[in-house]
Amino acid sequence: MGEYAIVDTETGEEVGEINSGDVIISVHERQRRVRMKKEREEHEINRYRGKGERYIFVNTTFDFSDLSPSTVTKLIYLSTYAAYDNLLILNAKSKKEIKRSDLPKILGVSKRTSERFWNSVKAYYIREDEETGKLWLNDEIFKRGKLKSKTAIDYQQFYFNGVRSLYKSANGKNHNYLGYLFQLIPFINREWNVVCENPFEADLDNVQLVTMKDFCDYIGYKDTSSISKLKKIYDGLEFDVNGKKQRFCALTYTGLDSGTARICINPEVFYVGSNKGRVDVLKLFFKE
Repeated sequence: MGEYAIVDTETGEEVGEINSGDVIISVHERQRRVRMKKEREEHEINRYRGKGERYIFVNTTFDFSDLSPSTVTKLIYLSTYAAYDNLLILNAKSKKEIKRSDLPKILGVSKRTSERFWNSVKAYYIREDEETGKLWLNDEIFKRGKLKSKTAIDYQQFYFNGVRSLYKSANGKNHNYLGYLFQLIPFINREWNVVCENPFEADLDNVQLVTMKDFCDYIGYKDTSSISKLKKIYDGLEFDVNGKKQRFCALTYTGLDSGTARICINPEVFYVGSNKGRVDVLKLFFKE
């Protein structure tokens, strides 16, 4: 038996029970949540922000925890060379296939570093055709074009131009730090582009933000006394947007404790929500 009874005020009949700690949701609120969920699921995720803008979807149920952060960065960057069938090509016009021998030049790394990268991603993340040498992305993780509405909520949308510009401007030494944020893809809120504990929550008032201290715990950054140094590194991760420099992420906090900073991600790099207007105001925080 519950601690409290629910009684129909018209008939006096007991129609249910409530236990201590139960959350009561009004009919109006329940309808609102169902409506928002339906909007997210039925939202067609096959859109372009402008003519010629290309993107790829990344499955957020994969956190890439088996890869080093710098390897994740290289993999996300390489995914921007995927055709609609997930074949890696140099560009859409020539459709020239990418081979393993092309990786050092494309990734901007030495042959030795390229081989280490390949050994980490081969077979599972990228498949090589033994006969032709063609490279294919795992379509369980990466997809181009339309998504089925029932599974669309599991994906984040990465824009080619933003990712490529960010990769090149970050240079090798900062790819590790960029990879840490890419590994947090499962924690990025679909509607609001902030790092949080409940990424599928659409109600802004209920979003539980992750702090820089939480982030440091996740990535194993031990020197919490130097969080301000980490903040400086992320402030320096910039890329080009229409000829202007923008930051990849913004750290916002009040007072002097940078450990309480919250993390926002620039929607010019990726966004998969149902209403891009919701995050337009964030652009103010990414300007140089």
